Amino acid sequence: MDTITPDTLQRHRAAAESFGSESLLVLRDGTTVDLASGYIPLLARFTHEDKAAKGLRKRSAGDKPEPPIYFSALELVRDNELLLLTGSSGSGKTAFAKHLCFRLATSGFGHVRPLVRNDFGDTREEAWGSGRFLPCYFAVENPHVLQTLVSVTIPALISTASKEGLALMVVIDTSDDAAGASLDLLQTVLSSFVEHKKHRLLLLGTADVFSHSVLPPSVVRHALLPLLEAHRRQAVLRHLGSEFSESLIATGPSAETPALFALALQAQHRGDRAEELLDSWLSIVLPDAAQTLTENAYNRISQGQPLAEVPAGSFTMGSHSHPNSQPPENITLRSFRIGVYPVVVRDYLAFTRESARDWVSPDGADPERLNAPATDLTWHDAREYCTWLTHRWRASGTIGPHEQVRLPTEPEWERAARGDQQDGGNEGLIYPWGTTWDGDGANCETTGFNTTCAVGLFPKGRSPYRCLDMAGHVWEWCSTLWGEDMATPSFRYPWRDDGREAPDATEKIRRVLRGGCFSSPKVKANCTYRGSLEPSGYWRGNGFRIVVAQVE
Repeated sequence: MDTITPDTLQRHRAAAESFGSESLLVLRDGTTVDLASGYIPLLARFTHEDKAAKGLRKRSAGDKPEPPIYFSALELVRDNELLLLTGSSGSGKTAFAKHLCFRLATSGFGHVRPLVRNDFGDTREEAWGSGRFLPCYFAVENPHVLQTLVSVTIPALISTASKEGLALMVVIDTSDDAAGASLDLLQTVLSSFVEHKKHRLLLLGTADVFSHSVLPPSVVRHALLPLLEAHRRQAVLRHLGSEFSESLIATGPSAETPALFALALQAQHRGDRAEELLDSWLSIVLPDAAQTLTENAYNRISQGQPLAEVPAGSFTMGSHSHPNSQPPENITLRSFRIGVYPVVVRDYLAFTRESARDWVSPDGADPERLNAPATDLTWHDAREYCTWLTHRWRASGTIGPHEQVRLPTEPEWERAARGDQQDGGNEGLIYPWGTTWDGDGANCETTGFNTTCAVGLFPKGRSPYRCLDMAGHVWEWCSTLWGEDMATPSFRYPWRDDGREAPDATEKIRRVLRGGCFSSPKVKANCTYRGSLEPSGYWRGNGFRIVVAQVE
């Protein structure tokens, strides 16, 4: 068991105190608003009527329904010892959890404040009244971390805190990978809290992962609501001043998502549509690049698929950031060319029309999505596209008779993404642009779009070989095999020529995915994290890019 001392508990308190100074919002003039002063209270999809009726409804003929009075997320934490709060990417789960921990570690929730509870403006006081807790926040990105947390760290924390007479508020902020692969582990940790009633557990995750999970009845589940327009207007007034009291800034439907509200506030945009909001935000953040981005987007859609040259040579593959990416080792590759961008809707649509291959994506019928990555594609779809393009490009002379278009191998993908970067900085993470995270370099969780956009809109994310969108945006298929287990690969590092490039492997053998997607945190939206999926699997966050190389 980990050695947990009273000093360890105080370090958790100090970490929670520091959350208050983390950046939450950025205003148009560059002013940063921290979490302590910028947090907007979240409501949950649970009403006072729900609680009073316990799910039952009874109304006489002609009675008008009462407006719903929603509980706040804070009140649900107050009222439940074991709570699961779910929300989509960008819904504010992490900001809520960190603000909760910050307040518990500092001033607490001693005062009562009025809070608007619905779109009709009904207001009720929000109060804590649940005593003091020592907050312990854990961001869990993979099953291995969760395993240690559940089996070692949390039992040790509970034991030490109980001896010290302290009540814990343990917050587990899970990624999809960690929660989806380890629901049995989450059930294990719940038993620790059932045995120690004075401690609380708040579990955070996405509804998609937890919707079909079976958790003990002692765990109460609730979902977060989007931001009310009233709350958004209050925030605009607070941060921009009284001259904006009648403005429509951040009142549009896209801005009800907390992550997109932040962009709307900075851009001073209404936020009706996510893509329009993105365009406006980019014009503020990258004013000199706006025209260039527009021209590049037109050029990409009219000129086809540009390729980046990656010369023959050696590079370091792998990192210490994740067990599945270890150990790093020097790899030597032949030269190849790789797509500067993922394959876009326009190009994949041409393939489906000529080949009559089915494509279930709604993007195929949307003329405004032609320059977004093609998604909802299986590994087999991607390979068939490569075969089709090989014949087409050979016939046109674009490639030679001894060259082929194919998916990148895992080493090829990583070299194109990281170049010759060696070290991963303090966190062991390597991004296409360097070893320090830059939220403007990728369409990922911090951006908050929770969907694809036009390729090439994040020029700060350019790799050493000028490839774009290799961190975030869409997971990209590689030709390499993974194995049958989602959490642990059968084909581990160091990379070897051991049969992992077998195109005829069975359907139960998962294939490697790389780069993360629009909902991925930085621990996945990077050059070395390894994902996987069954070859017949597909979803709106999966795409691919092509490689051109000599036929071996």
